[in-house]
Amino acid sequence: MYILREGRKDFLDFLRNLTPQILILSLVIMCGVQLDFTVIDFSKTGLTFIFWVLVALWGMAFWANATLLVESAINSKRNLIRATAFLERRFQGWLLTIAKLKLLYRKDRGIFLESLVIAILIQFALVIVCFFGANHAARFVN
Repeated sequence: MYILREGRKDFLDFLRNLTPQILILSLVIMCGVQLDFTVIDFSKTGLTFIFWVLVALWGMAFWANATLLVESAINSKRNLIRATAFLERRFQGWLLTIAKLKLLYRKDRGIFLESLVIAILIQFALVIVCFFGANHAARFVN
């Protein structure tokens, strides 16, 4: 499996990058607890702005961390690097991800299955980050 062989460093970097996400999410929750989203209230405009900036920052951090791990898994196979370079010139964003997954499925089902395991790991990490972020925010507020 990739994350237990040549991908150990990438996997550990992924886990190391979860800590800032927990911190950012804790700040999001601490700001969000003080806001009432059922009423339009301009007195807390600054806090609302900070809340949405932190939400965006957390989303970007999670996306960057997850895509780095998946890209390193896909690029780990030398025979796929040329094909993925071709795909990167033709597609962007979600279409590129879908094209790479189709390529993996056709060329190397082992890496495709490992990519699915990594995707499940990423989702599990997201749940853990949310749990710890909420837990730390609750402790700080109390």
